[in-house]
Amino acid sequence: MTRFPKGQHDDDVDSTSQALNYLRRRQHGVMEYIERELAKEHDKNLCANVKCTAGEDGKRKKLGYNMEIVQTGPLRFC
Repeated sequence: MTRFPKGQHDDDVDSTSQALNYLRRRQHGVMEYIERELAKEHDKNLCANVKCTAGEDGKRKKLGYNMEIVQTGPLRFC
């Protein structure tokens, strides 16, 4: 990259930078997908009751070890 734009592999550097810029600007790009998937993983560890206020700041309680958890199908409640 230090010899860009007159180096031997300047086309590779140019196409890589264009691809990164494209992915960054897209409305539904890779970063948004990753953020959505991480949010899903985070929600798996929370009480499934959307009205639960037993957690920090009145939000849904994070389920962990040494606590009673009631599981009904794939959902888990505190």
